[in-house]
Amino acid sequence: MAASDRDTRQAHLVNALRRSQAPLSARLLAEQVGVSQRTIRDYVAALNEGLDRPMIIADQRGYHLDDQVYWRLRSARATKQSRIDTPRRRLSALLRYFARRDHADLFALADLFHVSVPTLEADLSRVRAILREHQLVLRRDHDRIAIEGTERAKRRLLRSLLFSSDEGAGLDALTSARERPGSRMARLSKALTAALAEADLELNEYVRGELLVHLTVASERAKSGSALIGPGPPADADQRIGAGVRAVADAVRSVTGAALEDGEHGLLYSFLAANSRTRHDAGALEPDPPVLDLTRDAVAALTEQFGLEWPEERPLTPLALHLQHLLERARIGRQLDRPLGAGFKQAYPLLHEMALLFANALQTRTGLQIEPGEVDYLALHLGAQFQNQLEAGPPVSVTVVAPGLWELTPQLTERVDRATGGLGIVENTITDLTADLATITSDLIVSTSAAPAGLRIPFLRISPFCTDADAAAIREAVGAERERQRRQALRAAVVSMLDPALYRHRRHYPDAESAIREGADLLLAQGLVEPGFADDLLERERRSATSFGGHFAIPHSLYQDSLRTGVCVLACDEPVLWGESDVQLIVMFAIAPDGMAVFRRVLEALIAALAEPSDVDQLIAASGSIESFSAKLLELLG
Repeated sequence: MAASDRDTRQAHLVNALRRSQAPLSARLLAEQVGVSQRTIRDYVAALNEGLDRPMIIADQRGYHLDDQVYWRLRSARATKQSRIDTPRRRLSALLRYFARRDHADLFALADLFHVSVPTLEADLSRVRAILREHQLVLRRDHDRIAIEGTERAKRRLLRSLLFSSDEGAGLDALTSARERPGSRMARLSKALTAALAEADLELNEYVRGELLVHLTVASERAKSGSALIGPGPPADADQRIGAGVRAVADAVRSVTGAALEDGEHGLLYSFLAANSRTRHDAGALEPDPPVLDLTRDAVAALTEQFGLEWPEERPLTPLALHLQHLLERARIGRQLDRPLGAGFKQAYPLLHEMALLFANALQTRTGLQIEPGEVDYLALHLGAQFQNQLEAGPPVSVTVVAPGLWELTPQLTERVDRATGGLGIVENTITDLTADLATITSDLIVSTSAAPAGLRIPFLRISPFCTDADAAAIREAVGAERERQRRQALRAAVVSMLDPALYRHRRHYPDAESAIREGADLLLAQGLVEPGFADDLLERERRSATSFGGHFAIPHSLYQDSLRTGVCVLACDEPVLWGESDVQLIVMFAIAPDGMAVFRRVLEALIAALAEPSDVDQLIAASGSIESFSAKLLELLG
């Protein structure tokens, strides 16, 4: 057997053990991998060779995976492959470089990345396109390169680069801290928690995550000499919150070495004053214990995969009871037919993906096959719990500008906060009407005075009393800013993921499997996936075809098992049969553990943008080069 075939089968063995929640016998593994039981034993010995403790454990129950050893080896491999030796990696490194520094020398930069000046200039053209999506401009004067834009825009760029996405970045940060206990993010999270406890301050999980993101960005910019200019905490500051500000600032310095200036202290004070909460406990009803255990485990797998949280106020009982009936129907062979039609998958692609993963967890635990009709009903149940989270984005940060008139200003701030409808956070109130509003880093300014000339930050003028009409205008402005941020993040994500090395235009593919295998090979060659990725994609297709009508397909694995998140685009002149659809455009996703938020956002946007076959026809007509394809796709995304 060729070495590549052996590597692929060994990867398939490891993946089979990862997905199983119980040990597997040599016989079952041999059937799944397609080799003899003796070969399974040989593979296990080879995979364990040279390790200080075995990754695959064999005992009387069968074979099972040591998760700690597996993730340690996975992390080491990802680190080994993280060298900046491809255009895609250089693009990411260059963006991070400019997010931290405002100037660079062309030749020094070429030396830093070990490339020629012409190669670097080609990379910079892509950097320029992404910076433009963040309202930043790349200027070049002979050998000097400079990034021009507001401090607010630079911080937003850094935020998007530090975390997998702007959407839910706070939860991504907390997840990263939990999964990498020795990382700087984990140390900062731990220090932040201790600082808040020292000041007797409580923040809910989402707000605490957002604060962790803000402090990470603030420390990076502070270390580059770009401190936030502004007033410190008010003279009559609440002592408890003031102590919290000092404790948090000390925590940031101890972990990152960055000293936060007065402007950061003032913003931190406003944030803590507006968002501190008291602790509360919530109870939950308990249905039949075996069913509840199965439900809880399946929900845990689902929420981990999709970066969601089960709503605290909702018990698992209704879902557990539904699963009890579902499993009984599966046992007697009377599962529900597909009630919502094939269009449901296209209308609610993420809920369909979630239901497929949930059904897979049930099948693994019970050995029962879950049919498509039951998957649709599962999607309805899950949608009732998670749709709000799927549609949610980061809160819009708001600064209120109003004169400090006794109790009038606090009342105004409170009314503005209520008017955002939970979609925004008032992070600061400025009572000095001579303040320089151009230095504000909030997403939106709500002011009782007119906007100064030349201000480029979204601005809304209201009356000093925040009338009902003003409240409606605030909701509209917050909604518009959320939509602008969503489109900005989407376009930036698409530009950064489109890689010439992962783009192919063919006249013809004989079948869907040949297209899948070519795309998987391209992703493997660029170090985004491991051997066996094509088998994961084909397994996903067997469960439910990833064609979404309109002549396009979005193949992807059920699991976040890629080394890095990326996309491979395949276009063909002649349609290829994909499930029950004729497909000419294939957008293949590799999803790393930190890439689900990006996948969620791009998946929904692509399906919405390509809903009409004529839109796909336009993309195919522009698919002669990745440049023309990218331009047309961005146009369709709006």
